[in-house]
Amino acid sequence: MKSTSSYEGPKEPIGRLGCELAYVGTLFWVPLVLCPGEKKARFCANQGLWILILSVIACWGIQLLGAINELLAGGILGIISSGFYSLIFILFLAFMFYLAWHCVKNALAIHRGEEPAPILFFDQLPIIKEKTA
Repeated sequence: MKSTSSYEGPKEPIGRLGCELAYVGTLFWVPLVLCPGEKKARFCANQGLWILILSVIACWGIQLLGAINELLAGGILGIISSGFYSLIFILFLAFMFYLAWHCVKNALAIHRGEEPAPILFFDQLPIIKEKTA
């Protein structure tokens, strides 16, 4: 979905690069340092922080399920847990590919000067909020 409005974030190349780097996850803080006070920089930083949080939770969850699967290995319960683990692992991979695809898509949109699209619910639950005087 292409946006007809132009990107109203940082106009200088270093600010745009900072907003693009926010989608790496661990670099969510870069636009806040390069463009303090910019609304779109905060938006990109929030999305990067949410991506980092969800990725870490998903990785911990899949590791926990893997440990449970190893614990239950052998017997009929092990067969059921292995099937369940395989299904959850496929869903985990699909979710990670979904996040990666949208991060690349948003970084390219910022690079082209377009508005980045919100990923999942990230625009409705900002973690990094505006400073109120």
